[in-house]
Amino acid sequence: MPASRREVLGLALRALGWLPLTLAAWYFASAALAWVPAKLAAPALGLAGVEVRSVTLADGVAAFGARLVPPYRPGIAQVESVAVDVDVKTRTFTFGIALFVALTLATGRPWRARAVAIGAAVTIALPAWSIAFDALRQLASVAALGPVLAWPPAVREGIAFGYQLGSLLLPTLAPVIAWIALNPRLTRGRA
Repeated sequence: MPASRREVLGLALRALGWLPLTLAAWYFASAALAWVPAKLAAPALGLAGVEVRSVTLADGVAAFGARLVPPYRPGIAQVESVAVDVDVKTRTFTFGIALFVALTLATGRPWRARAVAIGAAVTIALPAWSIAFDALRQLASVAALGPVLAWPPAVREGIAFGYQLGSLLLPTLAPVIAWIALNPRLTRGRA
């Protein structure tokens, strides 16, 4: 087996060895770690016309208390605003920090505090995308809210795409991409 393959295999095995420990640490810290992306998701929801009034976190769930104000449409009777509560299970989206830390520990090189801080910040903040689109997906799936939201089909498709990206790709790929970007010496000269 070539030396480069042995290195990659060794790195993968070391990362897998660290992963149970980092996942356990993440699980116990996940409530605190979810605070940042939940707070960042609130303004993102505002861009979609959801007026977030409160954000509470408990037991791995971000609860958004919001008010939906329908857009003004001339010639059509105005629909009343609606108060809604949307609960998002944040643990579904925040586990990327554990993967990033496992990869960082597996490199076996001296850690650069700045690189670790940048990677941790990215993997903690990026779930805001996922949390926001999960909340939007939940709102879009309630038929009774259709007249209030008045989202055209293109917006609903955008929400579906954003949710899929945020639930399937970002939680697993973002930590790996951040780790690769912060460890260029490990990937130089490899093709």
